[in-house]
Amino acid sequence: MVFIIGGYASGKHEFARCNISCSESDIFTITDAIVSDYEKKSDVIFDIITSHKVVIATEIGCGLVPIDETMRNHREAAGRLNQRIAAKADCVVRLVCGIPQIIKGELE
Repeated sequence: MVFIIGGYASGKHEFARCNISCSESDIFTITDAIVSDYEKKSDVIFDIITSHKVVIATEIGCGLVPIDETMRNHREAAGRLNQRIAAKADCVVRLVCGIPQIIKGELE
């Protein structure tokens, strides 16, 4: 599995389509709703996510810490999920301004 992470509109989907041999159905995008579901059913959701060839997540841990407790908890849950996915992934790619940085493994 390839895990692609980066800021909003950093080119994650375009990178996946152009650089990884996969179809659109092979790509799983983590959304706020997925993070909320993960908090309730972590193992089930994790297994569904990691069954895909490519997983894409928006990095939210590099910004300001939210004042609202609910938003802070959501941010923490997203960070824990991303760590778990990265640990299982064969390759982790971080995109900054459309430029990939491979931080784990290799692209095949």
